[in-house]
Amino acid sequence: TGTVMAVTGDIAHVDFVNKKQGTAALISLPFSALSLIKRPAATRELKLVTLDALFSMRPPPALVEGMTFCGNLVVIYGPPGCGKTFLAISIAMSVATGADWYGRKVTKGCVIYIAGEGLSGLGKRVKAWAADPIADPTVAPWTNLYAIGDAVPLLEAESLEALLAKLGELPEKPVL
Repeated sequence: TGTVMAVTGDIAHVDFVNKKQGTAALISLPFSALSLIKRPAATRELKLVTLDALFSMRPPPALVEGMTFCGNLVVIYGPPGCGKTFLAISIAMSVATGADWYGRKVTKGCVIYIAGEGLSGLGKRVKAWAADPIADPTVAPWTNLYAIGDAVPLLEAESLEALLAKLGELPEKPVL
């Protein structure tokens, strides 16, 4: 099943979960494609929550302190050329490396970046993000970032299953 996690311009970032394989993926696709995703019939039981239970719920862990939490919907919106992609890369790199994001603590973890604009400019943008040149991208903390530049037809079950299977090969579950 898929849950919209964020929208960047006209790109929706959808969290897909494969419960059978225990894998998940945060995937970007054109916002207009969301209406084409086949939604399964409601098979889960609805749960009634009392106000007392609601007040005692813990907030989800922060992904970026004071800004966004794991599992929350985040929108990055603006006109073309205003820096939406660089902002997304900046947050992704901070999460991947565990570096504070403009003075805000982050939850460090594995990041999957599906480059909707292609991979050709991604390396240049990552280098621009790093204050110091990246001496060796094969050692931590740079090994927490994975990029996908191939088109992934997310509306095709086989492609989505292949992507989830590939993500299942990662050494840890992605946090972003």
